[in-house]
Amino acid sequence: MKEFKINQYITLKLEEEIIDKQENLKKTRTNIYVKGEKFQHCSFLLIDIPIENPTLISEITSIDEAEEKLDTSLDDEDRDPFEYIIPPETEFWGHCSNIQVWAENNYNTKLLHRNLAFPLLKKLTEVGDPIAKRIFKEEIAKRFASCHLTVIHFLLFENYLDYLSEEELDVMFKEFKSQNQLLFLYFEPIFMIKGYIRHNLTDKEFEQYLNRFYSDAEKGKFPKLNIYENLQIDHNFTMRTAFVKLWKDLDMLPKFKKKTI
Repeated sequence: MKEFKINQYITLKLEEEIIDKQENLKKTRTNIYVKGEKFQHCSFLLIDIPIENPTLISEITSIDEAEEKLDTSLDDEDRDPFEYIIPPETEFWGHCSNIQVWAENNYNTKLLHRNLAFPLLKKLTEVGDPIAKRIFKEEIAKRFASCHLTVIHFLLFENYLDYLSEEELDVMFKEFKSQNQLLFLYFEPIFMIKGYIRHNLTDKEFEQYLNRFYSDAEKGKFPKLNIYENLQIDHNFTMRTAFVKLWKDLDMLPKFKKKTI
């Protein structure tokens, strides 16, 4: 229906797709193509910007922070569907504008939602985009070390740290720790279990380390962070159960799982 070329690698298309063959239901939406191959459709993050609070706006440094700090009620499935009606073509040009700005700023992942920015950057790296290849690992390390919790969760549990070398991980963790030592200590057992931080502890010593961690956590040393959703276990389980499950899932042997790209 409509097409907009961002650069030689990225093209956006407004297309009508069948979403239910039996009912012959169709939906018009924006799809992203990378080197001519359909990548994914755009999910629109709708935000009410509080112009009466300029201080809040000035404090926001990324789309991921905006998602948390601003009103995302426009993206609420329970909202009144007639309150805001955005035509597909208007959404299409909005997506085109967002991704064009992202591309013009050397794929700065702060300018797109993490769920789109990193998978798209990874795909561009795989198809040989020189800018993406140059900044892919740098963006992972930079955004992880920024200590933004939702971004840390995404990069950690979607295994983006696998693309960094041991030396790159070491530099990133040092920066992370300098920015927020308490947050680093909270995630350190997961870094160890997933093999991103090597340790010389025996199984017994590592178990003692985890027991001290559990004790500290139960005494309120660490901020209350939601790791259970990422570990895909019931919220009623204890933190100890969560880590035991993760440890068993990884065969209880910390291994460095480097991916190449």
